[in-house]
Amino acid sequence: MQIYTAAKFTHLSQIEHQENDMKRYLFFLIIIPLMTGCLTGYLIPDVKQEGWKIGGIYLLHENPTAGDFAEYHITGRTVVGGTIELDYYWEGTRTVNISSISNGVIRIDERITTDKLVRKGGSSLMSVSPSPPVYRTIKTDMGGKIIEVMVNGRKLQIAKKGENGYMEYKETGQTVPVDIESGTFTARPAYCQAKRGYSVKSCLVNQNNFWDEISIVYTADNAMFRTAIEQTLVIGTFDNTVATSKMAMMAVQGLTLTPFFTNPASLITGAGKGGLKDYLVKSALPGKQDAAKTIAKNLMDITTNSSLNNSGVAYLRKQGNRLGRR
Repeated sequence: MQIYTAAKFTHLSQIEHQENDMKRYLFFLIIIPLMTGCLTGYLIPDVKQEGWKIGGIYLLHENPTAGDFAEYHITGRTVVGGTIELDYYWEGTRTVNISSISNGVIRIDERITTDKLVRKGGSSLMSVSPSPPVYRTIKTDMGGKIIEVMVNGRKLQIAKKGENGYMEYKETGQTVPVDIESGTFTARPAYCQAKRGYSVKSCLVNQNNFWDEISIVYTADNAMFRTAIEQTLVIGTFDNTVATSKMAMMAVQGLTLTPFFTNPASLITGAGKGGLKDYLVKSALPGKQDAAKTIAKNLMDITTNSSLNNSGVAYLRKQGNRLGRR
């Protein structure tokens, strides 16, 4: 892990080799929701890490079978404010595959690639060579409880209930229709939240970096891994006085007034800095503008006005069984 300073980014557009540094830096930000281990600990032994474990429930469809797979298209926006000002749009692909089931243990292999990375107001940084993929291997029991996780060959600690990194989805009680490339689904939104970060304390350094991850999954019985759409938000600051359940329900209610459930990527492309409130106001369907403005007025904008905003939407593009077992 390299150390970057604000000065290094000041003349990014003027110095060619610094675009490569930026590319690596942005790749780190983009895969924050996908990473579950921090390299900082290798550089500074006294680093205290929080939330880098992973555990809980991995969403599984009914009757999981070896060969079952799903492919998701990911669209996102990464905005960094403060001393360093960055605004990037990116696209990627996530494939999920059940490679084997043996003795009550399910092995799931994931591959995540960043296929496109464009600086706002600039050209693509990845027109020639994409960032390297991230590989995850997850082992669960037949109910989806996570037993083991490997990221790029590194084994991670398993989070217990109550620890940061433990995934436990709670349904909002709503039902929404979803009509996307892979099919039509009756989806039930479910959400989870985790806090991650690290702190470095010594006679020379005193730095704290923490952020919240909020995920809203639109679950459906006829979708592999029960996921038709997943909306992920990584934010630098979060108001703990706002109930996550209320915020998730308001977000879903507001999105029903927009094209989101037929065009999920529009949440990223149709809003200033990926802001949810801005999207509701600007992208409301005909006749829904007043209702959207009312919800937007009362909804905390969880994707702007913080030091780090990393928001992404993944939607199911393909699904099936590679071994022809369905």
